Amino acid sequence: MELYAEDAVWEAVGECTTGHAGRAVGHAEVRDHFARFWNEQSDQVLALSAHYVTSEQIFVQDDEAEGLWIHLEPLLFSDGTALLRSSRMSNAFRLEDGDWRITRSRTETVFVAPLPSGFASDFPTESVLLDPATQ
Repeated sequence: MELYAEDAVWEAVGECTTGHAGRAVGHAEVRDHFARFWNEQSDQVLALSAHYVTSEQIFVQDDEAEGLWIHLEPLLFSDGTALLRSSRMSNAFRLEDGDWRITRSRTETVFVAPLPSGFASDFPTESVLLDPATQ
């Protein structure tokens, strides 16, 4: 949650937000929102989600900034199903004590497409590069 300002807002907007719709305000609500995606009690446990962003436009004025991105996200579930999701992202940032924090994160789904069975048959269960012990 260190990337988010205390008063940060996360929200999904637009007509194609099924399953992602909503608004979360503040650290606790944003944390709870994302925790639902990794809920092991669910029938479909999210095994992998990777965000690829492109076409960034970032506008900085003094201690505030706004950015726009196009996002592509493969989602792999423990039951073998997979989706490809694309969205537009609009984020706002504020410089706080020398660090940039997210103050608003808005996502608008462009499309969701099911991927064929076995789309990704092999993927790692953990990362060597993200393990602090290997740094």
